[in-house]
Amino acid sequence: MTGLGILVVLVSCAVYLRWRSRATLIAFGAGFPAGVAITISGESITIFWSSVLAVAGLSFLAITRKRSKVLERAQYEPGRGALLLFFGWCTLTTLVAPALFADRGVLIPRLGIDDQVHAPGALDYTISNAAQIAYLGLAVLAVHLIARDRRMPAHILGVPLAIMTVLSLGRLLSLRYGLDWPHGFFDNAPNRTFIERTSTGEKRFRGIFAEPSTLATYSIVTIVFFTKAMPSMSVRGRRISVAIILAAAANAAVSTAGTMVAGGLLVGAAICGVSVFTLVTQRRKIRASAVIATCVIAAAALIGAQWLYEYVASAVQAKVGSGSFTSRTGADAYSIKSIFVDTWGVGVGLGSSRPSSFWPMLLSCVGLIGTLLFVVLVVKLSRAAWSTGLPAAQASVWALVALLLCKSVAGPNLSDPFLWLSIGVLAHFAWSARGQSEAVVAGTESPVKVSVPA
Repeated sequence: MTGLGILVVLVSCAVYLRWRSRATLIAFGAGFPAGVAITISGESITIFWSSVLAVAGLSFLAITRKRSKVLERAQYEPGRGALLLFFGWCTLTTLVAPALFADRGVLIPRLGIDDQVHAPGALDYTISNAAQIAYLGLAVLAVHLIARDRRMPAHILGVPLAIMTVLSLGRLLSLRYGLDWPHGFFDNAPNRTFIERTSTGEKRFRGIFAEPSTLATYSIVTIVFFTKAMPSMSVRGRRISVAIILAAAANAAVSTAGTMVAGGLLVGAAICGVSVFTLVTQRRKIRASAVIATCVIAAAALIGAQWLYEYVASAVQAKVGSGSFTSRTGADAYSIKSIFVDTWGVGVGLGSSRPSSFWPMLLSCVGLIGTLLFVVLVVKLSRAAWSTGLPAAQASVWALVALLLCKSVAGPNLSDPFLWLSIGVLAHFAWSARGQSEAVVAGTESPVKVSVPA
């Protein structure tokens, strides 16, 4: 076990003794995206998946001790069928596709995309196929464990986001001012390629993530989540949220990633569009605080319009003219035009090909059916969680939306810990409230009862 693994075990024990929430342990593990707990014969198990396995063991022991107790289940659980069908289809595709489309050109994950855009590898069964199915199986298990946890704190997604943001900022300050920092401790995955320079040798900042684009993605998600959740927090919680938002903004600014610009624009457009649509269709009263905040933001935008334009323009120009942009767009285009189309929309299986962004990965690996099942899963859970009216649930929906929008730019990993953590949190809100007149959905010490239409 690594030093980080030992530290996480000790802190996890303290967390569990304090809150008795198994979902909190999983969320804590998601705060170390490039951290490894155990390395055996060169194979590594990350902190997140180790946490899922540990929580599954705790749940099994709890069930065996209380055999007479029957687990309560909601009459209807939106998205559960789509989740199981998605897992089944992905497993079937991964088992069959490499044999059905043998030797077809793919972007082999372990070889990177820069060299394979013009010379793709040949499709065949690899260890990546088994690994991705195993990760997906653990993800389905994690979703159910989180959804069944009655002691889950309302703003649980803030736990990993705060950890990632604070640790990344700490590493930034240590690099800038020569402070002591345990480099390679929180990001100790031996099989990851850590990117800290451009193709021309310029330095880049990645935080505790594997690459700057991932830092930019989670900085945006952090800003969105804490901004949306802040109104429902206590005064102390709001102060902490403001500090975390400022730290995330600093991390995003120094990431120099195109994802920060493109993803930020997509997320901003989505928030503005939904706000205007809600205001027009539901005819809500506009609060004075909202008017003041809008005026302040508009004034700040006008004052910094020139600087913002120059920053975005320079970032876009630098990215479009880079070899990385050519490789990434070429990989996505190849995944859709060649792999997805040539396999008649079936896909080549999880772990067989790895483009640059999320949706080309889904289309090329699990085909049209798999992609539609994933969309149905997200939409059903998001609608059900949003309909509870809980600020924490709605903030969690926005966190997932922001993540998927940023992953549309860069981030093809389906085994992303925070992706499945957020899906599990939405399942908790949706499955706890659905079919009940009163649902206990939050609070480790004083549960909050929320009236939900039957």
